[in-house]
Amino acid sequence: MKVVVIDDSPEIIEVVSLCFQLRWSGTTLVSANEGA
Repeated sequence: MKVVVIDDSPEIIEVVSLCFQLRWSGTTLVSANEGA
């Protein structure tokens, strides 16, 4: 599973990423702090 996390808060990105990694260990996460 691939997940894109976009939020301007690094803390939110970290928490959401951690939740996905704990629940679905094979998840590939890509994060960005800007949408454009």
